[in-house]
Amino acid sequence: GAGNIQPSNREDTLRKITNYVNPDIFMGCEMNNPSGADLILNNVLNVGTSKFKRSQFVSNASGDILNNIFYYNSDKVTLYSQSEIETGQSRHISEYIVYANDPNLVINKDTTWINFYMLHLKAGTTFSLARQEQVDSLISHINKQSYGRNNNIVGGDFNIYGSSEAEYTNLTTGGIYPFSDPMGTTWVRNDLTDAALYTQSTRAFGDTPIECGSDGGMDDRFDMILMSDT
Repeated sequence: GAGNIQPSNREDTLRKITNYVNPDIFMGCEMNNPSGADLILNNVLNVGTSKFKRSQFVSNASGDILNNIFYYNSDKVTLYSQSEIETGQSRHISEYIVYANDPNLVINKDTTWINFYMLHLKAGTTFSLARQEQVDSLISHINKQSYGRNNNIVGGDFNIYGSSEAEYTNLTTGGIYPFSDPMGTTWVRNDLTDAALYTQSTRAFGDTPIECGSDGGMDDRFDMILMSDT
């Protein structure tokens, strides 16, 4: 937004967060370019280690370079494939399929597969139908999966304004393999009783320059992770 400042210590700040959370999988949206993707890989995740790898960077459907990125602990999983699911909107949904590095894989020829999906749905209270179109593209894709290969996790900026929106209910109740919400609850926007669920922004609207963030205030649950029951 206007007045957005990008401090020089951004990667140091992110490294503090990832060191605390200690993720094996790290997904992000709105990555600007491959150089930015490498900056996170080398200066955030691979400080003191070399176990993290990343997906290939691809341009989004509208032709500009802003898109999703996927990082993974290569000691634990191997990235088998990545692809883009067309949604009919300018932003496609990225699919990253990994398998566990089972120590007996060579002998038993068996492992566990996990399908990760990274999305950034259309923003705005008036664009629910556009978000539904994107979500329906994902559901249609997942419906084609064979039973036993539907360990699915979807994350990203959903831009959903409440649990009653069709995009959310389609994800959690629709299709052959619906997603479950680990939070297991309903919510509406801008309600103090749901404040613990909000993930949008810690910065309120205003003209004061902010450091590397989006304003809007902590009044929405936009960023989520949903997963299949399996």
